Amino acid sequence: MEALKIKFEMAEESSYDPEFIEKIQKSRQDLKEGKGTVMTLDELDALCK
Repeated sequence: MEALKIKFEMAEESSYDPEFIEKIQKSRQDLKEGKGTVMTLDELDALCK
């Protein structure tokens, strides 16, 4: 933004619910620790039907 000389302002606080942010951070940590589940596109597609 600065390189394009566009004026902007950084928000001091997040507009997201702190509980939601905590869940996202926990999910990211779980993924780093290998606690995620690997799925194929076909498996994911079957869940959405």
